[in-house]
Amino acid sequence: MAYRPKVLICNEWSNLITGYGTIGRELLNRWVKSDRIEPIEFASYVHHSQIQDPLWKTYANNPNQEQVREFESNPLNQFGAWSFENVCLDCRPDLCFFLRDNWMDKFGWDSPFKPYYYCVNLAPVDGEPQDEEWIYNYSLSDKVFAYTDWGAEVLEKQSKGKINLGGSIPLGADINVFKPVPNKSQHKQAMGFSPNYYIIGTVNRNQIRKLYPDLFKGFRQFLDYAKSRNKDIYENTFLYTHTSHPDMGWDIPR
Repeated sequence: MAYRPKVLICNEWSNLITGYGTIGRELLNRWVKSDRIEPIEFASYVHHSQIQDPLWKTYANNPNQEQVREFESNPLNQFGAWSFENVCLDCRPDLCFFLRDNWMDKFGWDSPFKPYYYCVNLAPVDGEPQDEEWIYNYSLSDKVFAYTDWGAEVLEKQSKGKINLGGSIPLGADINVFKPVPNKSQHKQAMGFSPNYYIIGTVNRNQIRKLYPDLFKGFRQFLDYAKSRNKDIYENTFLYTHTSHPDMGWDIPR
């Protein structure tokens, strides 16, 4: 049997219903069916006792009782900084794939083992300019992808071409779960809304980096623009934010 390169994905546990967890789950479930690579998961926010009959080799990042003090000594350990080298020594990956925020996965660039694995990043660029340290880190990667074409353009422009970009990998939807409704007007009425409403929806936690004031300001500007041009859109467009209050961010009622 031909050698299958070992691909280590460093991420939140793929069983978690989080954004990163979902991406990891979709990737791993595809990779495990391939005869071209051997997928391995380095999972944050899970203890080894919670992992039952995994379909691929999985390393749990959470500590046992004897390791708690070491684990809690650095807030970045929750993402894997404290045990990444041990995982590398055990599985010896050919490629390490990081898809979280730059500062979460910084250990991937700092590791003394970096010369021995192909470093790939999926960069969640959601603003510009990016932190200069992040741009430098990405320039050390063997390949960097962005979630959007715009994000790839930001990295290309700010790094002046020093990041080895592979383009964008847009997020997709599971078409077995998320489907267009047959009749949107009837659907709105069934939910108690006017069929003439235009509803702009967002799903974000209430955190500072989600920039809710900017979202509200932008929506206000949109309404002001529409007011003199299309009365129907002005009067029937609503912004729906699926979030929580209070959380770690903005005073949304204010």
